[in-house]
Order: sequence, then C-alpha cells, then structure tokens
Amino acid sequence: MDYFEHWFGVAPDGGSGLLELVYVGLGVTVVTALLRRRSIVAFVRKRLSELRFLWR
Repeated sequence: MDYFEHWFGVAPDGGSGLLELVYVGLGVTVVTALLRRRSIVAFVRKRLSELRFLWR
C-alpha cells in the first residue's frame, strides 16, 4: 500500500501504509453511507421523533 508515496514522492506516514488504510476506510464508509442513506435517514427520523416525545 505505497501508492501515496509513489504518486506524490513523500511518505507522510513514514512508509507504514497507515495513511492509505485510512483513505480506504474512509472511502468504504462514504460508499456504504451513500448506499444505505434511506435506511439511515429513516433511523434518524425515528430516533428524533422518539426524543421529541421524551422532551414534552
């Protein structure tokens, strides 16, 4: 996992590959959130309605 070092010629993570791993993890998280956005929105709306009920 040295593509960042090859592309830019620097090793901000000291060559450990951690930066690339973070990029891949972030990408997977974003894609998953985009694919499941309807269920995420439904869950958030349900939780907010429950919290509004408790605040009254």
